[in-house]
Amino acid sequence: MLGFGEGATFPVSTRAMSDWTPKEERAFAQEITHASVRLGNALTPPLVARLIVAVTWRGSFIFLGIISVAWVIAWALYFRDDPGDHPDITPLNWSACRAMQLERREKKRRCPGSC
Repeated sequence: MLGFGEGATFPVSTRAMSDWTPKEERAFAQEITHASVRLGNALTPPLVARLIVAVTWRGSFIFLGIISVAWVIAWALYFRDDPGDHPDITPLNWSACRAMQLERREKKRRCPGSC
């Protein structure tokens, strides 16, 4: 189940970054994301092991489940698929995002299905 849910993580995050990040900054944003995942993978096992010692494996399962549900709720409330729908976007950022969207739409119009 976990692998099924995580399978789309990188493609979806890449798509979100392409909608939210200017072309010249995407590589840096993508690398921050990938580095953070690797750091999380390195730090999590010892932390979970300590948590299991402190509250048993069932307690750690419940604790991590609560954190995961809280993260999903926070993400669902804050993230917007379209940058124009986000209440905290600045006019400058929105104009940059809008320009990227128009550029992508024009590219698709010029060569549908092949670009």
